[in-house]
Amino acid sequence: MKTQPRLGIDFGGVIVPMVSRTGGEDTQFTDRFLTRPPQANAVQSIRGLVEAFDGLVWIVSKAGPRTESLTRQWIAAQDFLGDTGLNEDHLRFCRERQDKQPICSELGITHFVDDRVHIMQILQETVSNLYLFGDKSRNRGAKRWTTLVADWTEAYEAITGSL
Repeated sequence: MKTQPRLGIDFGGVIVPMVSRTGGEDTQFTDRFLTRPPQANAVQSIRGLVEAFDGLVWIVSKAGPRTESLTRQWIAAQDFLGDTGLNEDHLRFCRERQDKQPICSELGITHFVDDRVHIMQILQETVSNLYLFGDKSRNRGAKRWTTLVADWTEAYEAITGSL
């Protein structure tokens, strides 16, 4: 019996553009963060992926307590769950990047989108379909087991094409 596909998506740099990676926290939260728009085509693409994966889509993100709280506030302020069809119970946060691996294992994630090569390395034994999101020139060192996707249009096509 074939495993039912399940999708995991990182938040900072994938759903919401990064401002900078110079601070201690991943996603810089300024006073304007709650009104910051998602990446181009993220909402439409994720809505389509929620349908394609029969609702088996999770946000799996590394965040400290403050960043997790602000991320949840952004999700509520943007009505992101309503607009995408994501289930509120499908938000998973961890304190360390390497902790994405046991979460993905527990959830049976088969596809994962992240903007960090390091996460692809951590997940390569657990997740069979890895999508490295963002500037392809920055990610040239990615291994052949990673699909490079520049934006949500490419991500949607690559992910649905693998189903």
